[in-house]
Amino acid sequence: MTARWLGATGRGQYATATNLVGIVATICLLGVSLASSTFVARGVLSRRRAFAWALALSGFAVLVMVMALWLTADLVSISSDGPIVPILLLGVVGVTMSSMQSSVAIGAGRLSASASNSATTAVATAVGVVVIVPWVPMQQQVVVVLAIWATAQWLGDAVGWLLVWAARLPETTGRVSTRQLLGFSLKLFPGALVGTLGFRVDIILLALLAGSASAGVYSMAVVAGSAVGILAVAISQAVVRRFGTVSPAEAAMLARKAVLVALVLSAGASGLVLFLLNLAAVPLLGRDFSDVSFLFAIMVPGVVLFAPVRVMASYATTVLLWPTLSTIVVFVWTAADMLLLLWLAPSMGATGAAIASSASYSLGAVFMGAVLLVDAKRRRKDDSHVHPSSASQPS
Repeated sequence: MTARWLGATGRGQYATATNLVGIVATICLLGVSLASSTFVARGVLSRRRAFAWALALSGFAVLVMVMALWLTADLVSISSDGPIVPILLLGVVGVTMSSMQSSVAIGAGRLSASASNSATTAVATAVGVVVIVPWVPMQQQVVVVLAIWATAQWLGDAVGWLLVWAARLPETTGRVSTRQLLGFSLKLFPGALVGTLGFRVDIILLALLAGSASAGVYSMAVVAGSAVGILAVAISQAVVRRFGTVSPAEAAMLARKAVLVALVLSAGASGLVLFLLNLAAVPLLGRDFSDVSFLFAIMVPGVVLFAPVRVMASYATTVLLWPTLSTIVVFVWTAADMLLLLWLAPSMGATGAAIASSASYSLGAVFMGAVLLVDAKRRRKDDSHVHPSSASQPS
């Protein structure tokens, strides 16, 4: 919707601004949102405490966003005068509150509350763009769309948090201390930060290296990849609660099944999305976006292989209590993505960004899968030493 009205350059400016908000929100969350789902699933973090954390972190995000806008006014490519500052401040609060709400809902096994937040935001943004933007002068459309997006974030948060409060959640069986919560969060934080940079900063860098138009076209290919990733995200969210309540052996079996399902569904969804893009990208988005299907085709191998990573990350964090694994994997694929992007984007533009994305996602997925397989083999070996088979016991 935003691409159709704003064109490639406007879409690039919009994507740069919203991705900057996402990066600031991730920095200010300090990994607490990721840790919250684990501790809610284990019954030691109440929704009341999680909401209090969300409010405190949102206040922190406002302060950091003011500094970020001052430092990156030229990067965002939108004048910082007028309403843009309060709009992006509203946006960063909305994204921060949304991340915490989603984590609480996922940890509690109330996926509908998380999905309702996202759906409300998406629908409100689409309706706002269709109803309001046609009446706005072209030079003001990017700012107005950003205002619609920020307002929609708040509407989604209101719906999501109300559903969390209304849900009948299991009673907490203990209380994780603030020190434990922050300690676990800070172990997850580097991976969350680098992962967010990997998912978002490539659009910002591409705008610098090849212009806002290239960033706008590439951002739509990223949106297509994210649409495919929704399936894997849903699977990883659905198993978090089970991971926190079943035995390690049952969790390992569940993880293997979830990984296979994520791979198969993502492969099928990628084929369908690619087919639809070939048919509808130009009619729906305009001729500026004629290369979107080509860029997405380049990204498909990485999108499919990376889909199970979300399931593996949930398993490593919730069952193995190994949050640093996700951090290591994120560092690997993000470093690869940034190096390839800096090499390819100046000469190849959006095509270079798509190649960098696909290659780095594939590398990250293979690396994480290999690490977990080696760890599983080590654990089986350790178990065989602790519990020798009956054949080796004296008669």
